[in-house]
Amino acid sequence: MKQQVSYSPGGLLHTEMLEQKYKTITVQVLYDDDRVREALLVNEDMVTTTYAITFKNDDWRQSEEMCSINNDIKGGTGIGRAFKAKGFAIQKNVLDVFITPIPLWLQDSFKSGRNTAKVRVIEFFVRRKDEVYHYATIAEVYAPAFRKPVIHAVDELQINIPSTSLQQLGFSKRDIWQLLESKTIVPGLAKNYTAVTEEIRNSVQAIMLEPIPLPAFC
Repeated sequence: MKQQVSYSPGGLLHTEMLEQKYKTITVQVLYDDDRVREALLVNEDMVTTTYAITFKNDDWRQSEEMCSINNDIKGGTGIGRAFKAKGFAIQKNVLDVFITPIPLWLQDSFKSGRNTAKVRVIEFFVRRKDEVYHYATIAEVYAPAFRKPVIHAVDELQINIPSTSLQQLGFSKRDIWQLLESKTIVPGLAKNYTAVTEEIRNSVQAIMLEPIPLPAFC
C-alpha cells in the first residue's frame, strides 16, 4: 500500500516549520555525549516549542565531514540545518506518534498547564551523491501550544517500518532512501514492528524523568 502523506509541508525542516509560527527559534543543547542529545527549541519569548531527544547512530563517524557536521550540531546548530548547509539531502522515516505524560520541568519549559504532550519519532537519513547515512533516530516532543496532544488519522498513516527491520529483510540504505523518496509507506505492516517502537518510547520517557540542568531563562 502506498500513501503519499507528509507532515512537513514542502519538505520544510522542523525549525523552518516553527519559524512560520514564531519569529525566531534558538537551539539550546542540554546534553550531547555523541550518542544521546537533548535539546530545547526555544522561541523569541524564551518558551520551549519542542524538546528533542536524539539517539545517534555510528554512521556519522564514517567520514571527516560527517564528524565536522556532528560537532556543529553539538555546538547548537539545528540537525537539519547543519546537513542542509553542507549540501546533503534529507529524508525522514516516521516510526511512531504517541501521547506521553511529561514531567513538571517540561511543563514549565513549555509554559503549559497540560501534563501530556504529542511525540513524533523519526529516523533521520541524509544523502549526498551515492552515500546514504542514517544519522539518528529523533523523538520530537511538542509543546501543546505548537501541536495539541491529539493523534489524528493522518498521523497513523505516516508510520512506517523501522529501517533496522527493513535491513534485516535485505534492504540496503540506498533502497530505504528510494522508498522514502517515493513516499512508499506501509502503516499496516508497521504494526508488526511495535517491539522496536516500544523500546524507543520507554527510552524517551526514562530520559525525560532524569534531572536536567535547564537554561537560566526557564
